[in-house]
Amino acid sequence: MNISVKNLNLTNDPNNITKAIGTICIDDMFNIEGVTVKRSKEDNIYVQLPQRSYYDKETQEKRYKDCCYPTNKKLREQISKSVLDSYYEKIKTHNSSK
Repeated sequence: MNISVKNLNLTNDPNNITKAIGTICIDDMFNIEGVTVKRSKEDNIYVQLPQRSYYDKETQEKRYKDCCYPTNKKLREQISKSVLDSYYEKIKTHNSSK
């Protein structure tokens, strides 16, 4: 399966947990917009697929649910690798142009 990354844009805000937002394309047939690169509280970088928000009926707390997701670990890893490779390349290019 071919995962390509399109239009990955850096947020350029060191205080923001969202580091980049972009679109991926699977096998040149299916686009997923709103793929984000985020920084965790432990300072790890990870990929998050699009989510939608909703309110829990019992607690009225705002929750999030994935809009789309891989059906197996191998595909999730492939998506993450493609997006993170693109992210680190974008960071490298951005830093060298300063």
